[in-house]
Amino acid sequence: MITLKQLNDDYTTERKHALKEVLLDVLPEKTFIRFMRCMGKVGGQHKFPRVLKGKMLEDWKKVS
Repeated sequence: MITLKQLNDDYTTERKHALKEVLLDVLPEKTFIRFMRCMGKVGGQHKFPRVLKGKMLEDWKKVS
């Protein structure tokens, strides 16, 4: 089984130093794609965010 620590070295660092407990809900991919489309962030010129923070996190909370 592949873990988040193996897939993302940033997660490994955060997990060791900052994060104490991680809880997550797995959503269908289409839910996030719909959100990105709503924000006008779909296409080759937009990065796929690893972490939602700042304004994007606030927008996610408003939409979801």
